[in-house]
Amino acid sequence: MNGVRGEDLIYELYATTNHAAIWGSGADGAPVSETFVAGQPTTIYVFARVEAGQRPSSGRFTDDVVIQVLSL
Repeated sequence: MNGVRGEDLIYELYATTNHAAIWGSGADGAPVSETFVAGQPTTIYVFARVEAGQRPSSGRFTDDVVIQVLSL
């Protein structure tokens, strides 16, 4: 995540609230599988945890997470 002063926060994404497995590409984290119905909206929940020990300035930090849906 990038802040207003150009500072970064390191974080990881998870597919579950208990942060049991890092959500990644399959090579560096757990693959995530969802079932979609054509033409129907689907909600995908993604959870994040910021690594401890970071000391950024106060302010708003934002990031964009892009989810690519692949059809098999």
